[in-house]
Amino acid sequence: MTTININLRLLTQSLIFLMLFGTILRGYAGTFYGILEFSFLLFVLTLSILYFSDKNKKFDFDYSSYLYISLLVYLIAHLIVATITRYVEYDVGLYSFILAGLYEFKIASFAYFFPFIYFMISSSNQRKFESFIGFLLKLTIVYTIIEQVLSLLGFREIFLSYMQGVIYEIHNAYQTRLGMYRPFGLIGSPHILGIVHIIGLIYMLHQKQMMWAFLSLIAIIFSTSITAYAVLIGLFGLYLIYTRKYVVIMASLLLAVFLGIIMYQRLDYILGIAHLAEYADAHPFDLFVYQIYGYYLLITNVIDPVTYVHIESGPLSKLTNYFSENPGLMIFGKGMMYTFEERHYDLVQIHNYQVFTDKFTQESSDFYILNFFEQFGLVGIVFLIINFFIVPYKKMNNSNIHHVFVLNTFVISTLHYSPAESIILMMFVSYSVYSLYFVPKEDDENG
Repeated sequence: MTTININLRLLTQSLIFLMLFGTILRGYAGTFYGILEFSFLLFVLTLSILYFSDKNKKFDFDYSSYLYISLLVYLIAHLIVATITRYVEYDVGLYSFILAGLYEFKIASFAYFFPFIYFMISSSNQRKFESFIGFLLKLTIVYTIIEQVLSLLGFREIFLSYMQGVIYEIHNAYQTRLGMYRPFGLIGSPHILGIVHIIGLIYMLHQKQMMWAFLSLIAIIFSTSITAYAVLIGLFGLYLIYTRKYVVIMASLLLAVFLGIIMYQRLDYILGIAHLAEYADAHPFDLFVYQIYGYYLLITNVIDPVTYVHIESGPLSKLTNYFSENPGLMIFGKGMMYTFEERHYDLVQIHNYQVFTDKFTQESSDFYILNFFEQFGLVGIVFLIINFFIVPYKKMNNSNIHHVFVLNTFVISTLHYSPAESIILMMFVSYSVYSLYFVPKEDDENG
C-alpha cells in the first residue's frame, strides 16, 4: 500500500496565487489557462473535502454552519428544479438545459461553495494563512497603483493589450473618472477591483500595518469604483455602530447632509448643461456626481439610444411589474436566470434564442441584488442577509471582526455588479465564511 503525503495548505496557497494572476494569464493563455484553473480548483476542493471527511468522523459544527449549508442547498435545488421544469414546459432539449444550468451555476453560484476549500486550515495555522492572504492583497495594491500611474503617464496600451484577450469587448477603454483611468488591476474589473482593495484595507488595519493600510486607501481611490467608495462609506458607518461611537455617528450624519447638499447643487448644474463643449469642460467632480445620479436613474429607467428619452422600463420597474402580476413567485423567485452572451448559445447547444432572451435572461448585469431576488426570491434574500450580515454580527469579537467586515463588504457590494462572479474575490470572501462558520469547535475553543 502506497501513502501519498500532500501539504494541502501549500497546495491551496499555490492555487490562490495562480488565480491572482488569472486575468493576465487569460489574456495570453486563454482557454488553456481557463481549463487549468478550473481543474486545479476542483482538485483542491475535492482533496479538502476528503481530508475533512477522513479527519472528522462526525460533522461537529455549530448552528450557524447549517444556515450557510442551507443557502448552498437552496442554490442547488434551484438548479435542479429549473432544469426539470423548463425541459417539460419549453421546446428545448433536456441536455441543453442541463448544460445551460451547469454553465450558469459555474459562473454565478459555484463560488458560494469555496469555503469548503479551506477545511485544512485549523485555528493553529490561521494566522500563518492570513499572513499569506495579506501578502496577496499587497500585490493587488501595488499593481493597481503602478497601472494607474503608468496609464496617466501615457502607457495605457500596455494594460489594454492583455485585456483584449479577457474581455469580449472593451467599452470606453480610455474612459476617465475623477481625472483617472478605469484600471483593470489583477482583478480585471474596476468595480470588483475596488472591493478587493477594501478587503485589503480591512486586513491591513487588522494586522496593524498602517503604511499598507494607507496604500490600500490610495488603491481604492485609484480604482475609480463608485461601488467601492459607497461600500467604504457603508463599512465606516457599520464600524461606528458596532463600536457604539454615537457622537461620531451624529457628526458624520451632519457632514453627509452637508456634502449631499453640495452634490445636489453640482448635479443641478450639470443637468442644466445644454452644449456638448460645456459638458466636456465640466469639472471631474461634477461628472462624478452625474455618474452617481446615473446609477439611480438606470435602476428604474432605460435611456433610448436614439432620442435619449428616459423610459420607465429599467430592471427595478420590470421586476416590480412582473411580481405584481405574479406575487406568488416572490417567495422563491423565477428560478435560475442566465447571463449568456450570443456567443454562448452554441456552447450550450441552445439554438432557440428567443426562448432564453424572453424568459430566462437577467434584467440587468448592473444590479446583482435585483438579479438575486429575481432568481431566488425573498427566501434567497433572507439567506443572503442572515449569512453575510446577521450571523457574522452575532459571532463578532475582537479576533474575527475583520472577517465580519469582509462579509459585510460582500453584502453591500451586491448593490452593483455581481461579486460572486469574481473567482479571486470570492476566494477571499470564502475564507472569511470558513473562519466564521466552519472552523471545528475544538479548534475554535483552543484558538
